[in-house]
Amino acid sequence: MAFKMDVKAESGINKYSKFYEDAVRIQKEILGPYHPEIASMLWNVGISQLKIGCIDEAMDSFMETLLIRRLILGNDHSDIAEILHKIGEIFELKGENHKALNFFTKHYVWKKRMRKRPLSMSLSPFKILLIFIIY
Repeated sequence: MAFKMDVKAESGINKYSKFYEDAVRIQKEILGPYHPEIASMLWNVGISQLKIGCIDEAMDSFMETLLIRRLILGNDHSDIAEILHKIGEIFELKGENHKALNFFTKHYVWKKRMRKRPLSMSLSPFKILLIFIIY
């Protein structure tokens, strides 16, 4: 009985992934290929693809997410670091440890660089305003 539940759950994830892929295609036609919403949807597609074991497809989704996020946010945004780490995890799953290490290193360097930034550069203007209001 548990096996049937697992198959049913996997089938649901497959359907979910397919619907999300279709939604991304439609949204690209409406919003254009480099819209922030497209990047968010591609991230979700990548996560669902990983869950069903479609590693190569997930990698494609995350690489496209990385491209869009870099175009929109630049290289100094935390989303970029998160995507780099996820891509490293996928390379690790694929057994391509040298590529995984490359992406984990990029993630680490980003984290280290952000820790060294002055307070005013590492916090958003809104957070700085909150600090002044609270203190």
